[in-house]
Amino acid sequence: MRAWPVPALAVVGAALLVERRTAALRAELVEVRASRARIASAADDARREAERVLHDGAQQRLLSVALVLRMARAQLPGPGRGADLLEEAAAELAAALGELRELARGMYPVLLTDAGLGPALAALVERSTVPAELVEVPRRRLSRADEQACYFVVSDALALTAGALDRAPGGRVRIVVRDRGGRMDVEVTARVPGGVPEVPRAGLGGLEDRVAARGGTLRTTSSADGVGVRAVLPCG
Repeated sequence: MRAWPVPALAVVGAALLVERRTAALRAELVEVRASRARIASAADDARREAERVLHDGAQQRLLSVALVLRMARAQLPGPGRGADLLEEAAAELAAALGELRELARGMYPVLLTDAGLGPALAALVERSTVPAELVEVPRRRLSRADEQACYFVVSDALALTAGALDRAPGGRVRIVVRDRGGRMDVEVTARVPGGVPEVPRAGLGGLEDRVAARGGTLRTTSSADGVGVRAVLPCG
C-alpha cells in the first residue's frame, strides 16, 4: 500500500475541515434567511389582523356611537348648550374615525389583497405627504408574499425619501417597480434641489431586514440630483 506523505495528509485534512466549515456556514445562512422570512411574514400577518380588528371592531363601534349622537341631537327641541355639546362630540368623533381609517389603511391596505400591487401603490402615492409619482408597476398579479414584500418596501422607501424632502422642500419622489421575471426591481428616488448628504438612517434598518428576509439586495444612493433607494427582490 502506498503511504501518503505527511504534508499531503495535512493538506487533505485542512481541505476537508474547510469544506465542513463552509457547509456549516451555508446551512446557518439558509436558516438565518428562513428565520428572517418567517419574521417578516409574521409581521405582515399581524398587520393584516390588526387592520381587520380595527375595521370590524373599533370602527364599527365608533360608527354606532356617531349614530347614537345624531339620534340624541334629533331629540333636543332646538339650539342650546346640550345641542352644542352633542355637535362638538360628533365632530370630534368624525375626526377620530378619519384618523382610525388612515391608520388601518396604512397597516395593511385592502386594495393590495383585492386589486393587486398597482392599485395599492397608486393609493399609497395619493396619500403621500410629499409630491410623488408612480412611474411604472407590474400589470400582472404576483403571489401574496411577493406583493406584500414589494408594497412594504416601496412604503418604507417612500417614508425615507420623504424625510429627505422634509429638509429640502421643492422636490418630488419617483417610484418605479419593474417586473424582471424572476425578480422585482424597486426604485424610489427623490429629486431634491441642491441635493442632500444621504438617505436618512432612521428606519433604514427595518427596510434592510425586510429585503434581506426575501434574499434580496438593497442599496442607497446620494448625488447632486437627490437620494434614492434601490432594491432587488426575488419573486415567483
